[in-house]
Amino acid sequence: MPSLRIGRKPVKPSSKVELKGQILDAKRKRSASSRALSIEATVREFISKNPDFVLNDAEMMRALLSCGQKEGRNVVDLRGAVISRLEERLGRLAEAHRDMIEAAWDNITGMEQVHRAALEAIDAQTFERFCEIVTEDFTELLNVDWVRFCLSSAHELAVGDSAFVILSVEQMAALMARHRTPGQPQRVLLHGHLGSDAGLGTSIADPAIYGADAPLVGSEAVIRLDFGRHLPPGLLVFGAQDPERFHEEQGSELLSFLGAILERAMRGWLSLTPAL
Repeated sequence: MPSLRIGRKPVKPSSKVELKGQILDAKRKRSASSRALSIEATVREFISKNPDFVLNDAEMMRALLSCGQKEGRNVVDLRGAVISRLEERLGRLAEAHRDMIEAAWDNITGMEQVHRAALEAIDAQTFERFCEIVTEDFTELLNVDWVRFCLSSAHELAVGDSAFVILSVEQMAALMARHRTPGQPQRVLLHGHLGSDAGLGTSIADPAIYGADAPLVGSEAVIRLDFGRHLPPGLLVFGAQDPERFHEEQGSELLSFLGAILERAMRGWLSLTPAL
């Protein structure tokens, strides 16, 4: 009786190739599945840390909302988030709009104040009235607390008003040097948050200009005045207790215009009345 051979059935060469292909396909599928899971985890982590990336993308939000309209589990309605984001944006736009309107009104008010002050100074019929307008009326017209007209003794003016600061030629030169920004020969200098009462101030206003009131000045505008080649320059200074009444970021065109008007008026008075 012939013996039986027990063992594994030989595999044909073609079957070996097919088996190897199946093994490689399985490995590729596992690798692809692993990469997909890795990408999914990366995307999920990125979106979790950066939700604005989705909420700020209009096309992506439309796709997500269209999915939300279909029934199914694991679907979150994002309409609330979108509405909240739109309300937030609308609030920011409304606030920016209000700020622009307030700035525009401030500019209009400032322009009207400066124009009114310039017209008052031009209409003065006497030097005494001119001095009164600048030293007294300007405080109300321009909404400031101090007005100082700094002149050199070389102008040969005898004025008793404390708003006129008459200094020697040397004192005036030192004062002009202190109120000049290196490399910037601008007419107007603005200083905010001055004095101990300003809270944020690191220095006080110039005592040579304000005297004992210097620590009370919160902000100031210093306007350089040119009276011609034959006379030393002067300074017109506006001081305010409000530390933000004048500040470095503020426009100075209107104050520069007012300074040009006053220096022209002063040239006329200086030529007509050398001593009063």
